[in-house]
Amino acid sequence: MLAEISFLVISLFMIHEFEEIIFITYWIKNNEKNPKLKNEMFILNKKYYISTEVISIAIAEEFIFAFVLLFVGIRFNSLELILGLTSAHVLHLFWHIFQAIKYHRFTPGSITAILTVPLFFLIFYQAFQTQNINIFSLFLWTVFLLLLVLSNLIFLLKNTKKIEKLFLLKNTKKIEKLFFKN
Repeated sequence: MLAEISFLVISLFMIHEFEEIIFITYWIKNNEKNPKLKNEMFILNKKYYISTEVISIAIAEEFIFAFVLLFVGIRFNSLELILGLTSAHVLHLFWHIFQAIKYHRFTPGSITAILTVPLFFLIFYQAFQTQNINIFSLFLWTVFLLLLVLSNLIFLLKNTKKIEKLFLLKNTKKIEKLFFKN
């Protein structure tokens, strides 16, 4: 059951993340001058906006992080770890739904948040119906992982320019030479 839950969690996580990758730069460009959105986190006081490439790198890092945690949960038979990570992600989805309501419009991630939250509730329902879950351990994992994920997200967002320089600008020529020797 742990592997099945982990597979569903990482799949739903990535469906949501693909929506963010696909729409974030388009959404920023179309809304950066909208006074109603001046306090939105991707627009607030920005002189530089995140690129699709950088958001993809950040999401790849988040995917690896989630994959490793889910693997550890499977390996050590910890449904609480797996559901703790899932809970942190669901809270993140509620943030997207809150933003869509607050701004009265689509925000990147809001559509898949609305579509996947019920599926996550089904996962929780099934787990609680069939497994013996330590609620205190689940709570601790949820709080710890939520703080860890939020800290990681803040770090990534604060360092988008550095990420772009490190991974994209400097390495493009090296990658071209490696794969396209002329």
